[in-house]
Amino acid sequence: MIARDSYQFYRNHETLYFILSLPRFISIFGSIEAICEKLVWLPTWHQARLLCRRLEIEDKEIAAIWSPDRSMNPGDELLVIYQKLADALRHPRS
Repeated sequence: MIARDSYQFYRNHETLYFILSLPRFISIFGSIEAICEKLVWLPTWHQARLLCRRLEIEDKEIAAIWSPDRSMNPGDELLVIYQKLADALRHPRS
């Protein structure tokens, strides 16, 4: 999760925090509502793939991300999956 108001800082520094102890984060932010207001959830690769299935993004669409003609940097696949998820949420299929 990253702080929304600090997005530019975190984007430039590539810093992510994993919530391993919800009670600790509640003590830091004060409430679940404050956590929801100030942090953004970024799904793991596995969670993102499960969301793709739920949102009817086909496996072949994900497989098309990879091309033998171009190499990908670490994380590029996940960024493209995030873009596909955002598009699917903006423009639901069916």
